[in-house]
Amino acid sequence: MEGWKEFVDTAPHRLSRVTFFDGPVEDSASLVPDEDTRLGKTRTAKWLLQSKPDRPYWFACYYSGTSLALSRSLPAGLKECSVTYDPSIEIDGMPEIKLISCK
Repeated sequence: MEGWKEFVDTAPHRLSRVTFFDGPVEDSASLVPDEDTRLGKTRTAKWLLQSKPDRPYWFACYYSGTSLALSRSLPAGLKECSVTYDPSIEIDGMPEIKLISCK
């Protein structure tokens, strides 16, 4: 459009939330944590993953300031994944993610 000029916003896109899925993200089968614990100022959510060779679990990352999200299948053989949050800091209304761990 006449009079408009394109520019790139340099504000950082920070990780705002993550979601685990039973199968590809497009199937919309998001999983709720099996455990949710609080210790001091942190909260940890844990997902227990059952062995399913025919349908892998998927993981999605969402970022502030953009509608772009990333997803990928998780390696077979993982038994659990945990996400540790700091509820005292928020990014897009969600607690800040401090650590993501899968084993």
